[in-house]
Amino acid sequence: MPSEVQSAIANSTRPNPAARRAMVRSLVDQMRGHNSNPKRGICAQVANDIVRKYPQCFGDVNGDDNVAAASLLQQLKTRIEHVNRNNTMARLRQKRPSIPGVRSQERGPMDQYGCVRWQPEELPAGETEESLQEMKKQMLQLYAQVGMAGAERGGLQRWHENTYILQRRDLNADPSPSISKIKDDWPFLFSLKGLFSHFSELTGISILEKLPAAIEQRSKTIIEYFKQHKTTGVEQLQSKVYDLENRGRRKNLRIVGVPEGVEGSGPLTTFLRSSIPKWLDLPADSLALDIERAHRSPTFAPSNVNLNSSPRSVLIRFLRFTEKETVLRAALKKTINHEGAELRFYSDLSTSVLQKRREFSSVVKTMASRGLYRGFAYPARLRCLHMGKIRLFDDPNSAKAFLDSLDR
Repeated sequence: MPSEVQSAIANSTRPNPAARRAMVRSLVDQMRGHNSNPKRGICAQVANDIVRKYPQCFGDVNGDDNVAAASLLQQLKTRIEHVNRNNTMARLRQKRPSIPGVRSQERGPMDQYGCVRWQPEELPAGETEESLQEMKKQMLQLYAQVGMAGAERGGLQRWHENTYILQRRDLNADPSPSISKIKDDWPFLFSLKGLFSHFSELTGISILEKLPAAIEQRSKTIIEYFKQHKTTGVEQLQSKVYDLENRGRRKNLRIVGVPEGVEGSGPLTTFLRSSIPKWLDLPADSLALDIERAHRSPTFAPSNVNLNSSPRSVLIRFLRFTEKETVLRAALKKTINHEGAELRFYSDLSTSVLQKRREFSSVVKTMASRGLYRGFAYPARLRCLHMGKIRLFDDPNSAKAFLDSLDR
C-alpha cells in the first residue's frame, strides 16, 4: 500500500487522488491474482469492507449510507475493465433483473464498455455494398457543396444509420486510421447529429432522450442541496442551474389534448410533421418542420388514469428555436381542434419557472378582468398593458401595488 495512504489512514484523513489511484491499482492487481475478471459483486464487497473499516478516509460524503462506497467501487471496476480492455467482447454483461411494473428498453448483448454493435457484420435490410458506398459518395458530395450545414438535412439521418457498418469498418481498421483520414471519409460524423447517431447505433442509447432525463433527475438533487445551503455563491450557482435547465428547453413545445394513439402505427414525429401545418392553416410549403423527437409525457401511462378522457401531453423537440416560436405564435392566434378535442400549445418550462408564474395567479386574474394582462416575459416577468405601454413586474407585490395605485 502506498505510504501516502498509510499516513492518511493513521491520521484519519482522506488520501490525495494520486495516492488513492495507486492504492486501487495495487488492489486490482491482487484481486486479479485470484480471478482475472472479478465481478461487480466481489468489487462491492471489497470496497464496502474498506469503507466500513476506514470511513473517514474512503467513504463518500453524501449522507446516503447505502452508497457510501460507490466511488471506490466505481474506481475498482473501471480499473479492472481497463486492464482487461483487449478482450472485452468475449465477456458479455449479464442481464439485470427487470423491475416489476417498469418497462425497460432491450439493448441486446453488451461488452464491458456498453457497446452493442462494435463491428456489425450484417448489412441493413434491402441494402448492398454498392448501395452503401453510393450513400457514402452522396454524403461526401453534399459536404463538398454546403459544408457542415448539410448535417441539418433531413435525409442525412437515414444515410448515417445505414452506413454505420462502413463507419465501424474504417474506425476499427488495423492499422488504425488517423483522425484526419476519418474526417475526410466521414465529415458529417464530426457534426453533432452524426456523433449522436453513431453513439446511438454503437451503444443502443439515445443521448437526445437519456441526457435531458438524467439532467432533470439529477438537477433536483442539486437544487434541493442549494435550498438547504443559502449563501451568495450558492444562490448564484442555483440561478445558473435554473438558467441552463430552461435554455435546454427553449426548442421544446408541449401540446395538451392530443388523443392517445391518434398517430396510428407510424411514428409520432411523422404524424406531427403533417398535422401541425393543417392545424395552424399554414401552406404546405411555408414551413418545413424539422422535429428531432417527440414523445408522450409521462412516457409510461399511469395505471389509474383514463387516457381516453385525459390523454398525456405531447412533448416536441424542434431542431431550431425559430420553428418552435413560429408554431407557438400561430397556435395562440386561434382555437385548434382535432377529432373533437381542443388542443392547447405551451412552451416547455421548468418546474421552478412554472412555480414562480403561479405566484402571480391572483394578480393575473385581476389584470385579465381589466383587460391589462399580456402574458409573461421569460422567465417569470408579468407583462401588463397600460396606456399603450407594456409594463413588466418581477414579483407579485410590485404588480399588486401598481393595481392598487390605479384604484386611487
